Amino acid sequence: MKFTTPEKEIFQTTQGAIKQLEGKNEFSITFRNNSLLLNTRNFLFFSKHIKAIDLKACFLDEEKGSELFILHLPTIEVCWVLSLAELVWLKELIAGTQAMLDLENILSTYIYSRPIYA
Repeated sequence: MKFTTPEKEIFQTTQGAIKQLEGKNEFSITFRNNSLLLNTRNFLFFSKHIKAIDLKACFLDEEKGSELFILHLPTIEVCWVLSLAELVWLKELIAGTQAMLDLENILSTYIYSRPIYA
């Protein structure tokens, strides 16, 4: 019998999805043919690294083979080769996930900080 941890989908695009495992501090990232399971610290590291990529510089790079981007993060054992389009899609997935996490945080802070009147 296989036990699976319930997942809560945070954000999804046509290219991938990011889910949080219920009861655990882990995130499941599915993007194209790649999958990752990261704890919260590594997810934040991954997200920060993706957000820091300068797309404009990537598109303006005139070197031969610049249509590919190598995402190599040895600390979390990630090595993906992405096209520039895939890089844009991954950044979109990360940005959408961050927006949804921020929204959830704002809503929970607002809901739980309001006094309850009888």
